Amino acid sequence: MTAAASRRIAAVTWSHAGAVPAFDLQHGLVEATVKIKGIMAQPAWTCGPGTNLASVVETMWTHDCGIVPVVNERGEAVGVVTDRDICIALGTRNATAAMLTARDVMSAPVAGCVPEDDCFVALMTMQERGVHRLPVLGIGDVVLGIVSLDDIVKHAALAPATDPLRIGVMEVLAAVGGHKETPQLAGTAR
Repeated sequence: MTAAASRRIAAVTWSHAGAVPAFDLQHGLVEATVKIKGIMAQPAWTCGPGTNLASVVETMWTHDCGIVPVVNERGEAVGVVTDRDICIALGTRNATAAMLTARDVMSAPVAGCVPEDDCFVALMTMQERGVHRLPVLGIGDVVLGIVSLDDIVKHAALAPATDPLRIGVMEVLAAVGGHKETPQLAGTAR
């Protein structure tokens, strides 16, 4: 069984122990809730691997997004570039945004979800990968949209405090919202 299939099974497992189960990656105790297709942002603005970062930044600015999926000539997602990827690249390399390409800074392989996935599947992927946004992928890994932790939080905020989705959001926020230990750059002090 693939990891994705395991996550999907875990995301729809329901415990009948009486109490509302918490979001639990180890035991898969969650209730099926909202589908990604109901909360994802569409369309997703994409770029090619050879697109320079100045153009990617312009796309992010124009469309108010912090992630741009990178697609090949067949439209398949091959990576993603985030606003953080660009900041780190420009701050650590002796190059301008016009000199670097999406290929130079993109994260790959793509961690995504599909429109029919439950929000918990997206939350688990976000938690596992330490990311805040995922491309929503269709047949052939074509990018259909983007789902962000913010999208899920906005939906969960309307739910009762004991709702499994709301509890799951809080756990994922704690996991991806904290500071990560990063290697210190030579010649810098913390």
